Amino acid sequence: MHLKICPVCGNSLEGKEGYSRISPHHLGYGNLCGDCILKQIEGLPALIKLSVPRCRSCGSIRWKGQWMPYPNGAEWEDIIASAIYPYLKDSEGYAVSIRSSAEHGNSTSISFGVVLDVGFGLKKNIEGQVEINYERSVCPSCAMASEKNYPYLIQIRGEARKLESEEVERLEHMVKTMASKHVSSPLKLDEKEGGLDVQVYSPAFSLMLRHELEKKFMAQISYSQKLLKKEKDGRLVYQKISLVRLFKLRLGSSVVFEGAVASVEGADGYDLIMRKKDGDEYKMKLEEAFTYYKSKQLDIIKY
Repeated sequence: MHLKICPVCGNSLEGKEGYSRISPHHLGYGNLCGDCILKQIEGLPALIKLSVPRCRSCGSIRWKGQWMPYPNGAEWEDIIASAIYPYLKDSEGYAVSIRSSAEHGNSTSISFGVVLDVGFGLKKNIEGQVEINYERSVCPSCAMASEKNYPYLIQIRGEARKLESEEVERLEHMVKTMASKHVSSPLKLDEKEGGLDVQVYSPAFSLMLRHELEKKFMAQISYSQKLLKKEKDGRLVYQKISLVRLFKLRLGSSVVFEGAVASVEGADGYDLIMRKKDGDEYKMKLEEAFTYYKSKQLDIIKY
């Protein structure tokens, strides 16, 4: 009987992971045992250093060309996952979790763990450390802001439809809840026909609210400004306006998906539940529905 053994450690490969299961990303590992495959995988550098622009006014940061509110735990995980991709790009996939973080004046140190999918059904745990150094900068909102305090106007509307009163009430509750946790400056809410206007004096909260609406409701955002007045020195003072249009789908919408008509029975901003006439149910993330919509695989026939 010919015994299959690992050429590195000499252990038997019979019935073990790793034998003759060669992934395109791991050519040459296929005849090793699982333990030796894991030993072949290199880890991360002892310290990964990143330089990130940070607004000196509102504290937001610029990552991958986009300004975003100062990250929370989950958002740091996304940033770190992106930063370590060049070191792990040949893996089958990986997940990042934050161990600890510490602020040091103009920098942040974060310890994290990575569960690396090596392929062959094998996973490896890796520990890492990242040091984020902040470059003093000014975000567009703060750069455009007047030396005096003028409110930012965020106009929330539906895409090609008017928002229902229940939707406006939920939006008001969301905005007030966020404001109670993050701002002490005045906040003004005005219900408009089919929408909601939010006036806020904090550029940081303005950015945070737009970011949340974009993430939660797949909103499309456009920007403009309105001339408020002309100062004695000739300087023009503008109000910054953000028009936020929420994705079309809502409770009660009718769609065509996979060749069949379905009704939307649930949509809480993250999950979308559609039921076909034959009773089959589909549940997906709103981001998925938005992707199907843009690629014309999902068509909305009733808002």
